[in-house]
Amino acid sequence: MQQLIASINRIMEIWVRHGLRDVFISPGSRNAILSLSAIRHPKLNCQVVPDERSAAFIALGVAQAIGRPVALICTSGSAGLNYTPAVAEAFFRKIPLIILTADRPPEWIDQLDGQTIYQEKLFGSHVAESFQIPEFQALKEVEHHISRMANEGYLAALTHRQPVHFNIPIREPFYPSDEINQNWSYPEKVFLKQKPKSKISFAWDEDLIERLRSYKRIALLAGQQTPNAQLIQIINGLSNRLKIPIFSDCIGNMYHGDGAIYRHDAIFKRVAEEQLEELKPDCIITFGLSIISKSLKLFLRNHEDLHHIHIGKGKAADTYMSLQYHIDAPVAKVLGDLREILQPSEEQRHFYDAWKHNQQTAEQSLLAADITWSDAFAYRHILNHINNHSVIHVANSMAVRYANLFFTPKHHSFYCNRGTSGIDGSTSTALGHAYATPHDSHILLTGDLAFFYDRNAFWNHLPKSNLKVILFNNSGGDIFRMIAGPRNQKELEDVFVHKTKGNASYLCQEFSIEYFTATNEEELRKNLPLFIDSPQISVLEVFTKGKTNQEALANLFKNELR
Repeated sequence: MQQLIASINRIMEIWVRHGLRDVFISPGSRNAILSLSAIRHPKLNCQVVPDERSAAFIALGVAQAIGRPVALICTSGSAGLNYTPAVAEAFFRKIPLIILTADRPPEWIDQLDGQTIYQEKLFGSHVAESFQIPEFQALKEVEHHISRMANEGYLAALTHRQPVHFNIPIREPFYPSDEINQNWSYPEKVFLKQKPKSKISFAWDEDLIERLRSYKRIALLAGQQTPNAQLIQIINGLSNRLKIPIFSDCIGNMYHGDGAIYRHDAIFKRVAEEQLEELKPDCIITFGLSIISKSLKLFLRNHEDLHHIHIGKGKAADTYMSLQYHIDAPVAKVLGDLREILQPSEEQRHFYDAWKHNQQTAEQSLLAADITWSDAFAYRHILNHINNHSVIHVANSMAVRYANLFFTPKHHSFYCNRGTSGIDGSTSTALGHAYATPHDSHILLTGDLAFFYDRNAFWNHLPKSNLKVILFNNSGGDIFRMIAGPRNQKELEDVFVHKTKGNASYLCQEFSIEYFTATNEEELRKNLPLFIDSPQISVLEVFTKGKTNQEALANLFKNELR
C-alpha cells in the first residue's frame, strides 16, 4: 500500500511541478488512491462531479478557458467510456486534458469480474498519447519508468494541445489507513521543454513569396479559435493596408475591424449565381480550426481554381480540397510578414470592395427585416441586447447557426463544441468555463434537446452564479424541420425531431435556478433585462413553434436575390 501511494503521489507531484492545478473527480472505489492523492495535494484544486460525461465536458470548459491541461479521474469499467464524447471534442478542438482511469488487474479482464472492461488505449485515436502504467513495485527502474511516463504525458498534452490517457491497474487494498502519511517531497525529475518565443525566426521560401505576389484576389479565413487581441490587431493592419477581406464565423472570434466579413450565409442567400464570380478569391489563407458556414465552405470547395494556404503549427486539413501550402509557423509571425511581402493592388481593392458592399447590404437587410415571433426574432433581439463583454457559449444544431446569422461585432467572444459538433455537453462545457473565470459573465444559448440531454451539468456543487442560460424550447430538434431530407419524411416529428414535453421549470426548482419565460415579443422585452440583471444562475426559457420557426427563416430571405 505504501509503495502504491508513493508512486501515485509522485505522478501528482510531477504534474503539479509542470503546472497542473485543476482536477475533476467522479467517485468510485477502484480510483480511491488516485482521488485521495489529488485531493490531499496542497496545490491541487479538486472538484467532485458524479456524472463522468458531464465531468469531462466541465473539465474541457475549464481547459478551454485557462489554456493549460486539466485532469480527470474516474473508476474502472464503463465510467471511462463516458469520457469519450468530451475526449473526442477536446482532440479535434486542440484542448489539453489528462485522463486517469483506474483499472482492474490484467488477469481479471474478460473473466466475468465486476466493473471490468478493456481499458488499455480506451480512446483509440482520439488522444495524443496513451499510457498503460505498469504494476507498482519498489524497484528503481519501475519508479523511473512511471515518472518518465508522467513527464512525457503532460508534455504531450501541452505540446499537441490534445488529451492524453493514463490507464492505471490497481490491486486491493486501495483505501489507505490513517497512519500512512502523504509525502510530496520526492526528488522527482521534471522534463523541461523550451517554448519558442512568439517572434520565432521563419525562413520564407522564395517560390512561395513569388506565388503569393502573383495572386490578385487574396482573402483571409479565420477558423475556430479563442479571442486574441494581438492577432486581431495584426490581421486588421494587414487587411487595411492591402485591402484583404477577413472571413470569420462567430467562433472564429476575428470579426472586429473594417475588413471583417461575417454575414456569409446572408450574402450567399442574396447574391445571384452570375454575381458570385466577382466574389471568388484566387487564394484563401486560413488559420484556426473549423468554420460553421456551410454556404461558405461549399462556395470555396466548388471553386476549382482556388489555391489554399494554411498557417499554423501541427496538421493542416484540406477542408476546401485545394490545399497548396502549409506554413508550419506561428500565425502572428507569418501574417505580420505578409504585410511587408505583399503590395496593394487595384484588383485586390475591387475584390475587397465587392465583399464589403455585400456585407453591408446583408447586414442592413438582416437587422431591418420584419420577423414574426420565432427563434429568428428572439435570437436577433437577444444578441442585440446582451452585454457586449459577456462570454457567449452556443450549443450545436440550430443554436449555433442562429447565433452565427445574427451576432454582431460588438460581442466579446463566442465558444462552441465544434470539434465533433455534438449536442452533448454544451451546458457542462459552458459551466466549466464559467467556473474557471468567475469574474466574467457567461451566457449559454441552447436548444431544448441539448439542454435536457445535459441536465446533469447542474448536478454538482460547483459555483454557478455567473452563468445564465437562454433555452429555446421549440419542442424538439428544430434543425430537422429546416433540412429538406428529414423535413419531407412522414416520420419527421416522431423519429427525427423527437418532440420534447414540458419545460425547464421543475429542473430549475430542483437545482435552485431562477426561472424566467418568454412566449411572445412583449414577454421577451420585459423579462430579458430581469434575467440578465439577476445575481444568480438563471434560465430564460423562450417558447416558439417549429412550423413558425421554419416559415420565419424562409421568409427572412424571400425575394432577397438581386
